Amino acid sequence: LISSRNATSRRFNKLSNAVILLDEIQAIPVKYWELIRSVIEASAQELDSYFIFMTATQPYIIETKELIKEKSKYFNVLDRINVKVNLDKITIEDFINSVKFDESKSYLFITNTIAASKEMYKTVEKVSGADVHYLSTYVIPKERRERIQKIKELMEKGKKVIAVTTQLVEAGVDIDFDVVYRDFAPLDSLVQSAGRCNRNGVKSKGEFVIINLGFAGKVYDTVLLSTTREMLSGISALSEPQLFDMIDEYFKRLRD
Repeated sequence: LISSRNATSRRFNKLSNAVILLDEIQAIPVKYWELIRSVIEASAQELDSYFIFMTATQPYIIETKELIKEKSKYFNVLDRINVKVNLDKITIEDFINSVKFDESKSYLFITNTIAASKEMYKTVEKVSGADVHYLSTYVIPKERRERIQKIKELMEKGKKVIAVTTQLVEAGVDIDFDVVYRDFAPLDSLVQSAGRCNRNGVKSKGEFVIINLGFAGKVYDTVLLSTTREMLSGISALSEPQLFDMIDEYFKRLRD
């Protein structure tokens, strides 16, 4: 849709009379929203094409028609996790030393950078004394797939797993942990990460904890972070429905 390459331009006609599925559209940086809106509107009108956005965190990039009417009634019955928020900055070592590991639970630690994930992995392994699994784009795709499969197989056997990852697990990775710790990030990323906690809703309530290791500014836009911080200010605990309810307000503020 947007390219200066001849090869892409020559294939542009393929989008005529097409149904175009855009998965996890909230991943598009906010600074491109106006551009994306203009291109999608023009393409839908001039090419007679349909765009379908698929995400649990729908941004206000463009005026849309909801395929699922009254979606709130589906989200509101999801009460699988307790959310805890602590935005006081803490070092990785101090944070891990404060975690009370329970052998009857599985743990997922999500960081914002590869450097932080490596340090977290070493610290968790040392403090927990357990076998810790590691995932990031530092690991080649083939090995990553094998590690994800191994985690799933262990869980299916009832084993309790500890894993350290970057935000690559936020979308498209179907894993389910009892306790998830997530370094501070934009609200939509936090919601996506929360989806890795008690994902299937078959356990007692999971625990999703938002912490602040101080690496968010290296990865995310300052507008996204400041908006999220404003919305979470003064909040120490949330239910899952309350977390989902914040998403609409978050994207409205970003659009404004």
